[in-house]
Amino acid sequence: MSTYVIVLRWLAGLVFLASLPDNAAAQNGSESLAREPRLIDQQGRVWEAAKGGLWLSEGARKMHFTTQNGLSNDTITALAQDASGKVWVGTREGLLVYEGAEFREITYAQGLPSKHITALYQSPGSDFWIATRTGALRYAAGRLEPVAALRGTAVQFIGEDAHSWVFVTTKGVRRLAKEQPVSWQWLGWTAGGLLVLGGGLWSGWQWRRGQQVRLRLAQTEQRALLAQMNPHFIFNSLQSIQNYILRHQAEAAQHYLTRFGGLMRLILEQSRQPLLPVRAELSMLRSYLELEALRFEGQFTYELAAADALLDEEIPVMLLHPFVENAVWHGLAHHAGRGHIDVRLTREADYLVAVVQDNGVGRQRAAGHTGNHAGYPSRGSVIMEERIALLNRQARRPITVVITDLNSADSPPQGTRVVVRIPRLHS
Repeated sequence: MSTYVIVLRWLAGLVFLASLPDNAAAQNGSESLAREPRLIDQQGRVWEAAKGGLWLSEGARKMHFTTQNGLSNDTITALAQDASGKVWVGTREGLLVYEGAEFREITYAQGLPSKHITALYQSPGSDFWIATRTGALRYAAGRLEPVAALRGTAVQFIGEDAHSWVFVTTKGVRRLAKEQPVSWQWLGWTAGGLLVLGGGLWSGWQWRRGQQVRLRLAQTEQRALLAQMNPHFIFNSLQSIQNYILRHQAEAAQHYLTRFGGLMRLILEQSRQPLLPVRAELSMLRSYLELEALRFEGQFTYELAAADALLDEEIPVMLLHPFVENAVWHGLAHHAGRGHIDVRLTREADYLVAVVQDNGVGRQRAAGHTGNHAGYPSRGSVIMEERIALLNRQARRPITVVITDLNSADSPPQGTRVVVRIPRLHS
């Protein structure tokens, strides 16, 4: 078998890994962002998704459902119980309702736009929602009502706040206004006393519930952004491998591909976690820079450093990678001399301070080249800006980023410095 066939098979496998869906959508509060769907219904029965179907535990009795006895697919993506007590089961190939002792499948003829179910949500009010790969629906009065504004859009999560229904989609967050309740003024003073008595308790409960929904929304949005960042990184690395192949350097391409496969496995495993120790983040950056140094054939050097006392501190996963990637692709790629990248982490009071500095061409000269990797726009910086904004919505103290061009009025650009200030989590 030729080396080129081996390389092409590796590429196909990596593209498949990058295309795996994110199973982080929340189902009626029964599934965390990293676990299989699980539901305890109103009757006290426990429903648990497994790798090969669905388990139902009722007291000492346990039943296992698969495609052989009722399921449309053995991969369960969502579980929820509606206000009437019916248990709904979402799979990758169908939506089912458990009635009595058997499942009834919801069909396309009933209005289902896609059989790939991504989330189910029962509002504390009366609305029951279904999210799919091609839209969202509300189930009311025994009928499915599609959300016109989301037709053809992959919906990953459904929630609500005081005034809106909230949908996290692959195109961003969409909010649809709720129908406001009628003001019953004729009740007058009769209802006033009850409102005063219950208002405080209700407001407190709504505030706490709103906080939980906003946190889950932000976590889901972060996962969506990380899912975009991984293909962005994969594309840049595969372009390096392509350069070797086009230059007929099969042995170098295979060596690079082997190193790249190890790094990709590390990234795909660790990017599922919201936080990583500094030592793990630096290890991923070191592996990445080793690969890029191979591609540049030793035309730049690099150094990564952090005090031992900081190595166990936790920071958001892959927070520094886009800045290091920009230093390589936009700072050093067009640099005529020998390049250098320096990454250092220090502590300043209650903050970790990460500095990424290069001696490249600077932002002004790079602007004529950046964002054009073989005709594809660079997305890493944009994704990171959005992600930092989401992280700051949850934090007591914000993450800040300051980018400085290292030049003066009478000298050419001498590189770029990025300073990222990260609040310490346990300060």
